Amino acid sequence: MINLTFYTSLFFSHDFFISLVVARYADDGKWYRAWIKSICLQRQQAVVFFVDFGNESTVMFSDIRSCPESVRTLPWLGIRVRLINETMAYDELATFWKIAESN
Repeated sequence: MINLTFYTSLFFSHDFFISLVVARYADDGKWYRAWIKSICLQRQQAVVFFVDFGNESTVMFSDIRSCPESVRTLPWLGIRVRLINETMAYDELATFWKIAESN
């Protein structure tokens, strides 16, 4: 049985809400930088935002760690974009992806 008090103190004592963490992504089991958006103490889970991919996931407290200093200062790779036109010509789309992939 997981000690709920331990995890509660872990989250609040390490300032996880105001700092970057690493969280295990369930689909591939790998660790990625994330930002904690919310927690559920009863289920011992947190909703995290993966900063390098732009997606969210619900993960167990046991799958969240402090972010290593070596990767903490790297810029976030996930960039939110929104296209204003509903359709794009092929050459416009190709240009968009070329620019997006180069950054």
